[in-house]
Amino acid sequence: MAGVKAAMRTLARGMVKLLCHILILPLFRVIEPFHHLRISHLWTSRFGPLGFNTHLFLGNLAIHGPERNTTRLFIAGMPANRTLLDLWRRRFTIIESRYLSAFMHYAGETLSETVYCRPLPTELVNYPAIDHGPVLRLNEDDHRRGGAVLESMGLGPADWWVCFQARDPLYHQVRGTGGDSGPHRNCRIENFMAAATEITGRGGFAIRTGATADRPLPATEDSRLVDYTQTHRSDFGDIYLYANCRFSLLAGTGSIHVPPMFKRPVALVNMMPLLPTPIGSQSLFQPKLFRDRASGRLLTFADLERLR
Repeated sequence: MAGVKAAMRTLARGMVKLLCHILILPLFRVIEPFHHLRISHLWTSRFGPLGFNTHLFLGNLAIHGPERNTTRLFIAGMPANRTLLDLWRRRFTIIESRYLSAFMHYAGETLSETVYCRPLPTELVNYPAIDHGPVLRLNEDDHRRGGAVLESMGLGPADWWVCFQARDPLYHQVRGTGGDSGPHRNCRIENFMAAATEITGRGGFAIRTGATADRPLPATEDSRLVDYTQTHRSDFGDIYLYANCRFSLLAGTGSIHVPPMFKRPVALVNMMPLLPTPIGSQSLFQPKLFRDRASGRLLTFADLERLR
């Protein structure tokens, strides 16, 4: 069965490549002298790339200027977060189609070699582009809806909150994203509880966020500690909470890319690898610590660099 599926994928790629060469690319070449038509495939299957790569694109436009005499269309498949995709629609034209998205997936090798269908940037050291913002804003209707979300969790209009999230493997198991490429970034939610207690002790609400969680928060009588993921979670709620929080305390999940789109700070903990992800100049990093198994000694940054 696996061999049949592999053969079908190979056949599909061949047919798509043929279609590109005999129809799609000639059409682009005819249009090009009069107007520049560009197609980009949005990374929609995961929360992080849907935010980060698109933010990079808009940040680069803000720095280098708009594309002249150009119409750019974005192709999107099923989004990891519906609200985030709808907010991007307010910035540019998006054609949502699982079939076109699948076509772009198979046509990527052919079309990405041309100027017509360049992929969105994946520049993990482009700090100026990510520092540009906010690139998204919520409107009055969004804030009215967000007020209802807050009220359902016991927050009032004057209350402030901090979002916090540990990374665990459940998201990739539930969403079927093709495997977890970053288990080294996983950590335990219990490690966040002291910080959450500090936040609530200062009069704020500590709200545990995330699309999924492998276990609930430890039992507590603290009414300002909210397990939003287990009891209130929605696509809209994810965006609203990150867009309006005092700051977010997050391990290396895709969620770290959402607050910077609204110019909100992130405190990134357990950072690994030791390459600071662009999350804005208003944000902070704390690298993950490692011990030598033989001696129990904490490794220095120089030790880790030598192990690369």
